[in-house]
Amino acid sequence: KWGLLLDGWEAKSGTLGHRPKELTELCRKGIPGMIRGLIWNYLSGADADPQLKESYRLLVMKESPPEAENTIRCDVRRTFVNHAHFKDQYARDFLQKISKAYSVYDLEVGYCQGFSFIIAVLLLQKLPEEEAFSILVKLMYTYSQRDLFKANFRELMLMFYQLDKLVESEMADLSQHFRNNNIEMHMFASQWFLTIFTAKFPLCFVYRVMDMFLCDGRRVLIAIALGLLKTARKDLLLLDFEGILNYFRVSLPKKLSTDVECNRLFLMLKNFKVTDVRLKKLEKDYPSFLEQQAQLEDPVARLEVRSRGVVRWSVRTNSSETLYCVWRKRMAA
Repeated sequence: KWGLLLDGWEAKSGTLGHRPKELTELCRKGIPGMIRGLIWNYLSGADADPQLKESYRLLVMKESPPEAENTIRCDVRRTFVNHAHFKDQYARDFLQKISKAYSVYDLEVGYCQGFSFIIAVLLLQKLPEEEAFSILVKLMYTYSQRDLFKANFRELMLMFYQLDKLVESEMADLSQHFRNNNIEMHMFASQWFLTIFTAKFPLCFVYRVMDMFLCDGRRVLIAIALGLLKTARKDLLLLDFEGILNYFRVSLPKKLSTDVECNRLFLMLKNFKVTDVRLKKLEKDYPSFLEQQAQLEDPVARLEVRSRGVVRWSVRTNSSETLYCVWRKRMAA
């Protein structure tokens, strides 16, 4: 099927161009590994933007902003440390070069800790470095991933609200259990959304997430989060605050370690109606929710608590260092 699809697919018009109607279903089943890089290139629209590849060759010659240099160096050292591919210094040099190029390309958001995991996943598709960079740029701009880091994480907070309301609708018992244990979405979903699930989950799962993300956009992240919570629901209902957070860090990723388990999860997503219409409705309701919150508590304190949650429960390194110190820069701005 993929061979026939490629023969008839005119992908040169970019991400929002003419796509085969059966593409979404095929992506949900998983793109074959041998053509995954090619399909990601088409889906993202990077293949239709050769200027990005040319830009990359110039960007790598420039110096990163001072605040990004050490961040990139530390991030590269702790990205997929146990993966055979990145034990090779040559591969790590590519990872550092692309990270550096992006820090120069996007001076507004810059390089944020955790981006290296996304870049590494692209490089694992055996993509040339300039193609990996081009897809990264499309992920950040065309798919609006960089917006999650802007304006005190407002877009990210909106996603937490949308996920919270969907859990309340689809799994009322789990929603109540989270409230009883003072669990909020930002405590575990920060890392999921900010890194497109690349940081802590098995690669067989990560690749499938990226297949769907590039096919259907950011709403897929909320659908997958909902699917993970559905998968873990019975276990989570038995746990307290610390147990729940530890489950998200350790136990849940282990549940997605085989293709069979990944297939089961992605087939389940068809049962959730996470549509653009539904998410837009929740987005429209969000300002009213914020007003209600402001009446109940000090809004500055609330924002600080949530943002500390982004920092604390986002990507963790093996030494338990927290990432996303970009939060401090945003608050100082």
